Amino acid sequence: MSVSDYKRYVDDILVAIADRQTGPNLTPINLDDLHHELFSDRPSTWLQTIIGELVRNSYGSDWQTMNARVFMINGAGLARAQEIREERRAKTPVDYIKGFSRSDWIAFGALLISAIALLK
Repeated sequence: MSVSDYKRYVDDILVAIADRQTGPNLTPINLDDLHHELFSDRPSTWLQTIIGELVRNSYGSDWQTMNARVFMINGAGLARAQEIREERRAKTPVDYIKGFSRSDWIAFGALLISAIALLK
């Protein structure tokens, strides 16, 4: 698996944790169970690496229980999960139009005026 697959996995795990810890569900998530439930096709060694990465990025805290590693997301983790959701959201035609800069609109207007001038 490539580095981009791992980065996608990190983002997927963070979003999955945020989905389960939103609202009244503020209990720590067992990362082993989450990995096996949603990402069993990914190497299990990634799970051990991701825990340190999430803590290092200040997305939450983890601790070892008798049976597993659990993770509790914080505000920074929830904010990053929301950013990931926005990045992955399908873009609408309005989003593409809003993406044009002011100078692009000016250039487009000049093109239209030039085309009209040529036709007259």
